[in-house]
Amino acid sequence: MRTLTLFAAALALLAASRPSSAQLDFDVISFGKIQVDDATLGLGSGWLILVNTGTVPISLTDWQKALHYARFSAPVAGFELKPVFAGPTTLLPGQALGAFDGVLLDQLRLGETFVNAAATQFNLSAPWPNGTTQTLRWSFVLAGRQVSGVTEVEFTSTPTTFGVSGVRTASVPTTASVTSLPSGCTGQLSVRPQALASPFRVAPSSDLPVIGNPCFALDVRVNNVPYVLGMDFAPGTTTVLGCEVKVGLSPAFQRIASPGAIVQRLPIPNDLALVGQHVWLQAAGMSRGGVTTLTNGLELVIGARP
Repeated sequence: MRTLTLFAAALALLAASRPSSAQLDFDVISFGKIQVDDATLGLGSGWLILVNTGTVPISLTDWQKALHYARFSAPVAGFELKPVFAGPTTLLPGQALGAFDGVLLDQLRLGETFVNAAATQFNLSAPWPNGTTQTLRWSFVLAGRQVSGVTEVEFTSTPTTFGVSGVRTASVPTTASVTSLPSGCTGQLSVRPQALASPFRVAPSSDLPVIGNPCFALDVRVNNVPYVLGMDFAPGTTTVLGCEVKVGLSPAFQRIASPGAIVQRLPIPNDLALVGQHVWLQAAGMSRGGVTTLTNGLELVIGARP
């Protein structure tokens, strides 16, 4: 019995001494509430502090391209919330960077080092609903991790501050994602945001594939020729022009013909049945009735709206 006890203790000691695997993880410190002066015509401000809580550096160029979503509860003339890149190129474990605001800085923990550099940009322009309190729902996705939150926005003629309160939120595994699938052909397909006509409720920066996102769009590059965009709930297994077809040809296959516009709007319906669905997309450049090139494929996983 004593031998088994010693053996168990030795295993526990080995487990404790074994180095942990590298992991990318982060927290976001955001405003729980802000005040906006009714007398101004607009504002631009840093919005959050990004904290590296993992064991590996975070590429801030990757952060700038992070999928993101924002939705305002009332129409305004202009609205945008997006990640930006300014300052160092990487955020080391234990470092934090972003808006220099007291209510956000108060959420930092012992041992975390603040870097005063930009991480997000919030823009708002009038007219807006004076004398009301609205809500802003937002989400950011980076490297398979997602963080979401809700911020109250008080429009008032007697503001006392900008940042009223701060909230710290840890990232969790994402439910929505975009994966690029190389095909071996030269065309390029990626996601992008597409602003709605003003006044609009959803930020023009919203490119996260979640239900109810009317700003979701694709960037299609096929040498400025007409193309056909294919969509399916199944992946492909065939080849064309020596390149892999990433879109299946199942009974659910759909296609959209375009004369060659780079931006292809693809608003996502607000349908709960789509949550968790995998969707495969790929575009084929067409000339003289035949395929000239294929893009890479995209695999979308549709998530719930934040």
